[in-house]
Amino acid sequence: LKPGDREFAPSMTYGGLLHDLGKAKVPQQVLNKPGKLTEKEYEMMKAHSIYGDEIARSSGISDVRVLSVIRNHHERWGGHGYPDGLQKNSIPLFARIAAVADVFDALTAKRVYKNPLSSREAVSMILESSENDFDKVVVRELLLSVGLYPPGTLVELSDFSVGVVVGARNTDLFRPQVSVTIDGKGRRAPEGTIVDLGLQQDLFVRRALDDVGKGVAYSEKAG
Repeated sequence: LKPGDREFAPSMTYGGLLHDLGKAKVPQQVLNKPGKLTEKEYEMMKAHSIYGDEIARSSGISDVRVLSVIRNHHERWGGHGYPDGLQKNSIPLFARIAAVADVFDALTAKRVYKNPLSSREAVSMILESSENDFDKVVVRELLLSVGLYPPGTLVELSDFSVGVVVGARNTDLFRPQVSVTIDGKGRRAPEGTIVDLGLQQDLFVRRALDDVGKGVAYSEKAG
């Protein structure tokens, strides 16, 4: 990307809106199947990237960046994606961005075959698989945008106080602003108690309570 590239946002937006265009040619019973897809059904599902590319081109879409999103948003950093088996920087940048956004959206959306995950859980899963699946630079941008502890995440601080993340004032992903509801002694905190961990160096997030006791798994079908 070049600094000041005015076509970035429009192309990325159009690509995002049209990335699953090819699913129009995938049978509904496959798209909405509650259980695991058979090998044959999975091959039918994977074909949506090629179908989408064909439909887009036949409809007069010529922007290569938009087309790369439609065709290559399921390519993976380690080369095990589809439909072309591209890897690392051979995957177009727009497709690398779409890959991360698509998985984040799929994980946090309610589908026939799964319940939605919290933003915190989705970010954690993407981080865990970023080594083989995604461009780390793009993943970092997602983290800066959403936050390692997205607003609404219930957290326990190092002093054992409990609160809800309300935002962040800096780029330190580990030190958000927290609206404390229970203090370190287990008592209700005064209303409006906001702790900015970016300014309180003696405090940190001990754990995200939203994740306690939860086990999740990512399925390629979700994308």
